[in-house]
Amino acid sequence: MRSFSPPLARLPEPAPRVDPAGLRPYQVVGAQWLSTRKNALLSDDPRVGKTAQLLRALPPGASAIVVCPAVARLVWREEIRKWRPELTAVVSTPLYPPRRGEVAIVSYDGLVEAVDRQRICHQPLAHAQVIADEIHWCKSGGAQRTQAVRKLARRCRGIWGASGTPLVGTPEDLWGVLVTLGLHEEVFPLDMESTREWFDSHHAAFLAAFNARRMWIRRNGELVQLNRWKYGEPAEWVREHLSRVMLRRTRADVAPHLPPKQYVTLPVPAPDDLREHLDELARRWEDPDELPPFEAMAGARAALARSRIRAALQQARIMAEAGPLVVFSAHVEPLTAFRLFPRAGVIVGATPDEERDALIRKFQRSQLALLAVSIGAGGVAIDLSRASQALFVDLSWTPGDNAQAEDRLISMTKREPVQVTRMVSDHPLDLHVLGVLARKQELIGKVVG
Repeated sequence: MRSFSPPLARLPEPAPRVDPAGLRPYQVVGAQWLSTRKNALLSDDPRVGKTAQLLRALPPGASAIVVCPAVARLVWREEIRKWRPELTAVVSTPLYPPRRGEVAIVSYDGLVEAVDRQRICHQPLAHAQVIADEIHWCKSGGAQRTQAVRKLARRCRGIWGASGTPLVGTPEDLWGVLVTLGLHEEVFPLDMESTREWFDSHHAAFLAAFNARRMWIRRNGELVQLNRWKYGEPAEWVREHLSRVMLRRTRADVAPHLPPKQYVTLPVPAPDDLREHLDELARRWEDPDELPPFEAMAGARAALARSRIRAALQQARIMAEAGPLVVFSAHVEPLTAFRLFPRAGVIVGATPDEERDALIRKFQRSQLALLAVSIGAGGVAIDLSRASQALFVDLSWTPGDNAQAEDRLISMTKREPVQVTRMVSDHPLDLHVLGVLARKQELIGKVVG
């Protein structure tokens, strides 16, 4: 990986210097690195400042198309005004081809609509640079937004992807991101001279790199092969190959003055009426190294989240006395219970953008003591750095989503450590799921750093 070597001593030190234009040294390096490439992946840790690097990498008088989650469109507009005031930012609905000196900002859904209506099929876009924010949203090749981004990229000058979590759950996520960016062939070539291996497809090279094998389950006493892969340890060369197309710096690399996050696990008794069901699910769990089947666990996960509401309210009262608090959950129902909490706000996926932004401003300005946020809605384009403590009522089964949510509390100038408290039921199944998520997060670290 291309990264700065952190100093041996991790003593507190001043925040990184900035250049006269406002960029920190590592951001200058990142902007220069991007400017020499048509296709690239910028994968710095969340909250490190990827947006500024992407915008400063654009040449003078450039035209660009920013594709991002809908909630991030206005954030991008403000960032363009800050970092490239000579460019005109246009929140584009529907998408239209930007002229020289314009940056069109469109949501993923808006791009899908434009592709469906063939609004980009005959437009002159060869001069435009695509910037795909939260590119891990394009990890699934069958998703409409992924197909739309790939079609757009083929018509444009190139595409830069940005994500602090390009591998959010399994290595297959990374493969999808690299295909979207047109970088998969360089990372996973057909001929590996160093290992004297040759492959008939780039995907076969990818699978070999992760020691992948087909997954099996037992149905009616017989073993049945699934159309899913079980991944092992990545080959040693994977990170070196990734560094050819991906630039990644962690917070420890660029800001060693920041204290690491601290984790606390809070056991909560599982309700008696759920224990029998959880016992049955545990008996049917074929592969303890993988998560249980999502469909089988969906109802139980929702019920477990509901069962923790009273304990979550009690724990939140204790934590809120120590300072601002953010409560996360993968389910909406536990969050709605906080609507009656003193000086609290609630943000879920259905919260309108204007209301969402207003609640964030109130929280950051100390007008709210607590903000309850769904993990899905709280991992993108949101700054909750006033808080230094987070309470997770339950977790997403995608490790990257949990990490993105935690990082909303991070600031590059913050000296106080962020404490993450995770509520977990005392049933062995839920505890084992937590262990599987931890191992998946460890694999992510081995691959991308």
